[in-house]
Amino acid sequence: MSVKNILKQLIVQGEFLLAHELLAKIDKIILEEILFELGCDEQSLCAYSFICFLLLKRETVELHSLASGILNIAFCHLGGAYQTSLYHSKKAIELSPDDFLLKEALLFFNIIPEKIINDEEANKIAFEILQKIPTNAAALDILQRNRCER
Repeated sequence: MSVKNILKQLIVQGEFLLAHELLAKIDKIILEEILFELGCDEQSLCAYSFICFLLLKRETVELHSLASGILNIAFCHLGGAYQTSLYHSKKAIELSPDDFLLKEALLFFNIIPEKIINDEEANKIAFEILQKIPTNAAALDILQRNRCER
């Protein structure tokens, strides 16, 4: 059995401490593959739970971004998934406030039907992004969608 399969099995079984020990033997991309397979293909909340476990050990931008992505893609059908995803996106920005790609990700929450970031806040974020990256397509799109003058 491969390390990837063993890790996946440990996560599903809730053996997070043992799974954590195996992380040194795999690449971050493999971990992401495992978690998205569990979340998307198997609809297992263990994927998100394991990320939360890892965040308790060490809070990083990458883990918060991964948590946000899993929630947006695999669990968006669950109540509160987008709100929880927004929390993780904001935490990632707190850890890396100058990362404008993270800020760009916030604009997603204005275009979903739930619209959990209102137009005013989205426009503010878009203007902030455009100050640093004047041609940012996502920011320009938000301003156009919200009919806001630049």
